[in-house]
Amino acid sequence: TAVCPFDVIEIDEHRCDLLGMIRTPTPSGRRKLTLRRVILITCTDRRSGVVLGYTVVFKREADTQDLMAAVQNALDPWEAKTFAGEGQSYDEGAGFPSGRLPELA
Repeated sequence: TAVCPFDVIEIDEHRCDLLGMIRTPTPSGRRKLTLRRVILITCTDRRSGVVLGYTVVFKREADTQDLMAAVQNALDPWEAKTFAGEGQSYDEGAGFPSGRLPELA
């Protein structure tokens, strides 16, 4: 039982089976990649329900390295990403707890 925030952290894997395609930049130009599954791994504070970190996996199955990447993202201070597309930005106050209060990293 989580009595206080950060007492218990849970890790969940969420799968989305689909048939889709993304285009990704490579040194030889843009390449189309077929997607059959997207996996989101989250580290969540059980008491508050706040997501502390995550990773996205574009493979058939997630492995230990993917899980550890989500944990590492929860431990590192969050930093805003730079968007490539025009008009893309974070909403006011968006981010993870460690980006707002570095002591939480």
